[in-house]
Amino acid sequence: AIQLPITNPVQMSKDLASAISELINNTNKRKTMGDAARERIKSEFNWDTKGVFMEKLFAELDKNI
Repeated sequence: AIQLPITNPVQMSKDLASAISELINNTNKRKTMGDAARERIKSEFNWDTKGVFMEKLFAELDKNI
């Protein structure tokens, strides 16, 4: 992701436009970010990972009851 500072609505729209332009004009950065996003989705957003997360969450909730 490209992180943008939140300053004010006018500046935010300028920063967002600049970030979009950067991705349009920089093929390597766009590909690198896309590849990283795909890897994150494969590693963090799958049933095995969610199952482990839910087990830990329920165990923590059970301790607090």
